[in-house]
Amino acid sequence: MSNPFKNFEFKEEKDRDMVLKNFDLLYRVKSDKFPKMKLMQVYAAFKEVLDDFDMSLEDLKNHLDALADAPNSDVSKKGDEYFMGMV
Repeated sequence: MSNPFKNFEFKEEKDRDMVLKNFDLLYRVKSDKFPKMKLMQVYAAFKEVLDDFDMSLEDLKNHLDALADAPNSDVSKKGDEYFMGMV
């Protein structure tokens, strides 16, 4: 029997992929000055730079928190600050 869920994606997966990709890009260019970024910094940067970004602050926080808890995402969190890898 084949797995009927093999190609299924939750909407949240697509959103998390977008958040992860863009947070990684933002972090790469800003980590020299901001080794940890506050949620509002990330949100403001996403809103200013990404034309099609329409996510609420709460949704962005939920996605970043979930990514920080995920074992293979490289997003980490300390307090209310997010970063890539270990700082």
